[in-house]
Amino acid sequence: MIGIDIVEVERIRKKFSEINKQRVIDYVYTDYEKGYINTKSGDGLYRTAAGIFAAKEAVAKVLGGFGAHLQFKDIEITHGDNGAPKVSVKGENKSIEISISHEKNYAVAVALKVL
Repeated sequence: MIGIDIVEVERIRKKFSEINKQRVIDYVYTDYEKGYINTKSGDGLYRTAAGIFAAKEAVAKVLGGFGAHLQFKDIEITHGDNGAPKVSVKGENKSIEISISHEKNYAVAVALKVL
């Protein structure tokens, strides 16, 4: 099964400024993700946040979508020693591969559930 999502970086920037930034961050991102995002600055911060957001959406799509059984913080995007993104999902023992890519205005992610 494959899931894909694309996020406009400006959408994340607006969410961070229009709504209480900390409220958005606390709702969507895990402690690890918050720490990783905060290592970035300027536009890099928003691109990174958008990439992780897109990854979570892509993973949710391969798992049947967000709802009572799956929340944003149930999905965590981490990074291996080589910097490649990895995903873990609370309560999910199936392997999911993830790829994230950034362009100036967009972040895209593809998730593949290995059966």
